[in-house]
Amino acid sequence: MIKQARNNGIRNNKVGVDGGYGKEPDFLRGLDSSGEIFMADVHKDQLIYPENPKPTVPEPKSNRGRKPTKLKAQTDPIRVDEWALPQPEDAWQMLPIRESTRGTLSAYILQGRVWVWDGEEEEAHCWHLIVRREIDSPKEIKYSLSNASKDSSVERLAFMQGQRFWVERALQDGKSECGLGCLPDPWLEWLASPYDTCNDGDVVHAETSSVRQR
Repeated sequence: MIKQARNNGIRNNKVGVDGGYGKEPDFLRGLDSSGEIFMADVHKDQLIYPENPKPTVPEPKSNRGRKPTKLKAQTDPIRVDEWALPQPEDAWQMLPIRESTRGTLSAYILQGRVWVWDGEEEEAHCWHLIVRREIDSPKEIKYSLSNASKDSSVERLAFMQGQRFWVERALQDGKSECGLGCLPDPWLEWLASPYDTCNDGDVVHAETSSVRQR
């Protein structure tokens, strides 16, 4: 769909996706290889490497039997919530993430460079991990991965992470005001997956479950 949008002349600064897409390694790597900048929400059990895992094929332990052929990471992965938990309090920055009806909305943001490897690639990807903790609800934590430029500011990354709210809000309004949740599943799939142009030309995938009424 993103390639089709490009072919149709739709311009955007980045692609934002929810955790349903963010957990799919092939999808994110496809965006990356196509030159698309993305901000992908991920689940708290998403595995990352704090250091470059430097995938290599292990040396054979003996001259007997088959030689190893599969790549193996040289370091162990950890979950994103395990990465965030021991970070010092002064590593979190209170930053504006978006505008709201009550003014600028801020949150505590933690950012770091981490490595992501799917177990098959010859090289791991070094991406940003952005963690957001709500000021009034400290147990409400959001995790995202982004392949934005390595010198992207944490302020910019925090802003990028906050922009999916507007698509989700539009879908919620459509459900309550226009009966969007009563549409048949094929229509919901069509409406939930397209490109919604946001404040700065972002392209966003919205999750289907957010508009389906059970």
